[in-house]
Amino acid sequence: MKKNVWLLTLVAIMSLGLFQACDDDDTINRYYPISWMPVTDLDGESLAITYTEGEEVGMNVRFKVHNGNEVQKITLYSAIVDEASGEPVDKTVAGEYGASDYSFVEDELQYAVDMTFLIEKGVFIDKKVQLSALFETENGTTQDRVLAEFSVLEYFEFMITDVPYMYMFNNK
Repeated sequence: MKKNVWLLTLVAIMSLGLFQACDDDDTINRYYPISWMPVTDLDGESLAITYTEGEEVGMNVRFKVHNGNEVQKITLYSAIVDEASGEPVDKTVAGEYGASDYSFVEDELQYAVDMTFLIEKGVFIDKKVQLSALFETENGTTQDRVLAEFSVLEYFEFMITDVPYMYMFNNK
């Protein structure tokens, strides 16, 4: 019986030491400096799965910062998703945002930044586009996050919508 008590005491001490080691702020700062919130459009709705060329995609990106890891710079990247592999290729910088571009939302205890991406005409037609952001923190940590993936459709300038069926051949 005495051996079991000593064994349980030893296990309890070791467990307590492990929990204290996991509570180290350096570990949290290194691996979890930023928590992500859902990305929405500028109206607070979900992002669309298709957009038309020439359209501007507006996003509201929200994030929380842990233990003083202030975000110094956010770089927005665009890339075309390869159909065969599903991986992004031709990654290019689409915009940069500094500390003055985002604001602190007091009642939600998080930061918010509005980002926009203009879908250039003729570049992304019939392709899948991925938008991602690279967050750089004050202590040198970086985190990459995929913000959106969507398909791009061609814009038809003379497309007529809401025409009754009986007049569809007489729309000039």
